[in-house]
Amino acid sequence: MSALERKKAEAEERRLQKQEGQKEEQEAVLRLEGDKRWVVRYQNGTPQKKLNLTLDEVNMRQAIRIEDCRFLYITLKSKVNSVTISNCKKVQVALDSVVSSLEVLNSEDCDVQVELSAPTISVENSTSVNLILLDAEESRNTEVVTSCSSTVNVNFPSIKDKEDFIEKPIPEQFISRIVPDGKGGYKVETKPNEMFS
Repeated sequence: MSALERKKAEAEERRLQKQEGQKEEQEAVLRLEGDKRWVVRYQNGTPQKKLNLTLDEVNMRQAIRIEDCRFLYITLKSKVNSVTISNCKKVQVALDSVVSSLEVLNSEDCDVQVELSAPTISVENSTSVNLILLDAEESRNTEVVTSCSSTVNVNFPSIKDKEDFIEKPIPEQFISRIVPDGKGGYKVETKPNEMFS
């Protein structure tokens, strides 16, 4: 390694350490803003001991925003309007139900457990996300939308035996073909790769 490469590597290491230090210095936030939005930010546990939080004063008019958290287990005791998990790592969220949407954005290694219903779940720019839908009937009504994400799995109860859970991966790979559109023209038809079926 040349002297220039070594200096660049040392500078990059210092930059990363400084950036990591800034993240650690951020003050943890857990508050209700106005009457409509809970903010959970910089709530960090450790790999050895997860931080456990419970929000039991939430209601269906409120949105929950969980941001920049690490090694956190959070429980939402009541139905809420929406939940957004953003820039989180190693976070687990257990919730009753969501009126509108549940979003996982720019996150890694997260588990989301829904007791009753979540009509729409959106996963964007995230990796290793497990969606656990506990209600056998309501889970069939959930729409999962993914974008630029990998290793996303959906777990839901079997209709035959509610104690038996089925785990299915969300496709990451697609095959597109140019096919006749039936009107004398052509269209692009896209289907998941068969390995995800």
